[in-house]
Amino acid sequence: MTKQVLVLFFIGKYVDEVMCDVVPMHASHILLGRLWQSDRKIKYDGFENRYSFENDGRICTLASLSPR
Repeated sequence: MTKQVLVLFFIGKYVDEVMCDVVPMHASHILLGRLWQSDRKIKYDGFENRYSFENDGRICTLASLSPR
């Protein structure tokens, strides 16, 4: 890996930026890994398959899309 890029992204009203390593691949998604999760103190609910965290004093919840 020789390149990195700072990516600004929005999920609903949640806005964040993350430093990403650039690697060749066929994908159009941001893969948020353990560093992002630990930096934001993410809580994962494995039963509901949801991620929750606090942002500006409000709880944000990221839920998986249904298969439909």
